[in-house]
Parts: sequence; structure tokens; C-alpha cells
Amino acid sequence: MLTNAAISSKYSEPTGRVQHRPSHVLLLHDYPGIIRAWHRHLEGQNDHFVCPQGRIKVGVYDDRDDSPTQGELNTFVIGEHNQKLIHIPGDCWHGFKAIGDKPALLINYPTELYDYENPDEERIPYDTDKIPLDWEEPPHE
Repeated sequence: MLTNAAISSKYSEPTGRVQHRPSHVLLLHDYPGIIRAWHRHLEGQNDHFVCPQGRIKVGVYDDRDDSPTQGELNTFVIGEHNQKLIHIPGDCWHGFKAIGDKPALLINYPTELYDYENPDEERIPYDTDKIPLDWEEPPHE
């Protein structure tokens, strides 16, 4: 499992305390099959995903040179059937796909405000060969 990537129940951190204060809230509504991937944040932003409606498959890939988990890929399935909060280290590539037969609602609590003039985002296509995730592969729940 990636260092610092965590999945927690009941919308709390493993300690029961909020360890990263959210700067704002993003609400995303996606129909089944929609993929939003891949991106990362190199200036310190961490993301926190919750899916209260529908289901999503989340991918987190670590390609950090100095990381003991370099090259590891984690996938998580969360949603109304499996209410969890996923803490995503911002400097790891991450993305998600809405799965199932109804729209998914994703709530993201990032730790940094979005800077429109100098966004902390690097993006690559969802189907890149750089990350070994097949979005069409059935999720492991």
C-alpha cells in the first residue's frame, strides 16, 4: 500500500481527528463510464475523496523517485455501498471512474485553494502507458 495513502471509515482520519484542514469543497457529478484521470499536485495539495452516491473506482499511482512505494498502484472502490474517505497524497498520480448503473457524486476536500493563475496541477491522459491501470477492468471490491 502506498505510504500516506489511506482509506478511512466514517469520513474520519484513522486517528479520529481531521489532520488536513480542507480549503474548499469540490462537488463532481459524473455519469457511469466517465473517467477523470490522471493528475497530481506537486506544490503540496492533498485530496480527500468521499462518494456518497453511486460508486467510483479510484486509482492512485506512486512514481515519486524517493518513495519506498515507487511504482505501486492502489485502487479503491467507494460509494454508497462502501462509505469511506480516501486521503490521496497530492504528488501521486490519481483519478477516478464512475462505475455501476447510476451517476456518482464525488466530494473532494483539497487542502489548498485553487490558484487559477498558477494551478498546482500536472495532467496526463487517462489511457497513458505510464500507469498500469486498465479502467475497463472490473473493480475488486
